[in-house]
Amino acid sequence: MTQNVIQPSFAAGELSPKLYARVDQAMYRVGARKMLNFFVHPAGGASNRPGTEFVGAVKDSAIRGRLIPFQFNTQHTYVLEFGDQVMRVIKDGGYVLSDPDTIYEIPTPYAGEDLPLLKYTQSADVMTFCHPNYQPQDLSRAGDAEWTFSPVSFYPTVTRPSGLSAVVATGGSSVYRYKVTAVNGDDTEESLPGIAPAMGITAISKAKPTVVATGSAHGLQTGDEICIVTAPGMPEVAGGYFLIVVTGATSFSLRKLDNSDVDSTGYGTYTGGGALGAAFIRTAGSAALSSTNTITVSWAGQSGVSKFNIYREISAPLDISGHPARPVSKTTISNRTQAIRRPRSATRSRVRIGRAPSPITSSANSSPIRRRSRRRSGRRRPAISRT
Repeated sequence: MTQNVIQPSFAAGELSPKLYARVDQAMYRVGARKMLNFFVHPAGGASNRPGTEFVGAVKDSAIRGRLIPFQFNTQHTYVLEFGDQVMRVIKDGGYVLSDPDTIYEIPTPYAGEDLPLLKYTQSADVMTFCHPNYQPQDLSRAGDAEWTFSPVSFYPTVTRPSGLSAVVATGGSSVYRYKVTAVNGDDTEESLPGIAPAMGITAISKAKPTVVATGSAHGLQTGDEICIVTAPGMPEVAGGYFLIVVTGATSFSLRKLDNSDVDSTGYGTYTGGGALGAAFIRTAGSAALSSTNTITVSWAGQSGVSKFNIYREISAPLDISGHPARPVSKTTISNRTQAIRRPRSATRSRVRIGRAPSPITSSANSSPIRRRSRRRSGRRRPAISRT
């Protein structure tokens, strides 16, 4: 039997079904089982939700679109209408026009069926979108009819060193590998590894795994890391770093840094004229490092950086995949110390690496400083000098 009660407030809003029997709770008497299309006011009252206004038809009514709010400030508020790979802008109760008879729209990478999983966040005039199946995108606003999508880049802004080379003082059976990176002026960002002199690419297959052919013998080994500097026609691999599996003197297949094969079946077609380089410098056979036998690692001079980090491979045990794990040691070359001083306008940097416990020396216009040698795995810390 229905019983009429006086309820002076709806301040608790809709109650969870788990609270239906909690007559001992104060919120039980100021809540409701269901409140559809109502707004609850702080004072306890409730009012019905206002209706909506018809602005216009979506571009394709067969596609379930999505509306996303964009608010820069109280004067610049928009509703973004997303459809199948298209976006239109609504402002002040109507569509933004690119000319008097044309609705402004821009292409997007998002298919209509993927819109429900689209996530976003906004900072000032930039809205960032993420989706499991797409590269993150930034949407930038410059005006009511000036919107731009651009991929989010996770690459460091510091330019990587180039022109890596190494000179061995005394030949022998030992082989060493070095990586060089640059660090920005406030020590907050490190570049990608520098690239050894580039070699030409004659072909890149569209397959899994992706096979790269070079114009001459590449001299690389399975497990080496390379960078494809340019790849006309196949932008998906251009600028990327990959591990390789050698398949011949002038060919190798590509693996991602997680050791999975690169699948390029859906990529563009390589048209020629590309280049790649090793992301390290490998020395020729060298005698064991000592105070007289050193290795000089060089790279092109670079402005706007505070220091360079040099990484040296110290051993190459096999990991579970059968590829060298390559643990490394690290040495930092700083522009701000007396140990190594290099003018920012220098055209080339060189570092000599040996094994003597003697003091670190600098160029003729700076004073040497002494560093206490430390033992590591029974070996002394390499000494470094400028030339």
